[in-house]
Amino acid sequence: MRMKEMHDYGWKFSKYTLTPVLQVYCNAGKFEKALSIFNDMNEREWVDMHVFSILVLSFSKWVEVDKAFELIERMEDHNITLNEKTFCVLIHGFVKESRVDKALQLFDKMQQSGYYPDFSLYDVLIGGLCKIKELEKALHLFSELKQLGIHSNVQILTKLMTSFSEENKMIQLLEEMQEDIDEEAMFFFTILF
Repeated sequence: MRMKEMHDYGWKFSKYTLTPVLQVYCNAGKFEKALSIFNDMNEREWVDMHVFSILVLSFSKWVEVDKAFELIERMEDHNITLNEKTFCVLIHGFVKESRVDKALQLFDKMQQSGYYPDFSLYDVLIGGLCKIKELEKALHLFSELKQLGIHSNVQILTKLMTSFSEENKMIQLLEEMQEDIDEEAMFFFTILF
């Protein structure tokens, strides 16, 4: 039965009946219909963090990163913030789509919201920055990771090392990292480079 037909038969919609409908449209990639439901819910003031998260995560999943980011900004207008899990999923999604700029903006918002990023977020952001050759930003995040007392691993070090084309930069990085990496990793890098 379609929404209009249900309404014509006297069905009364609520936040709890429209949220699953929104989810179905999002899962099917029917964003115009999903946005129509969202706007209807918004007019009735039924929008909460869960409803926003459904839309934002769906847009991210279907590679509509700019729309997802617009929704995040609309959430702020409603004084709604993302939860930690949603931040993490979105950051991973933005990096996967090579939108590291948006991922970094979310990373900052996440920290401003009082959440502490874990090692995997630093790993994915550093990897994304290395991929697009934003090495200074990658080194800044690596430095931030060290300041937090989080030890890096061979994967992060490999991403950084393979991104540098200048030998003196690699040597400088190895010297900085010497205290953070174990003997096995240092042996690996000595052989590799």
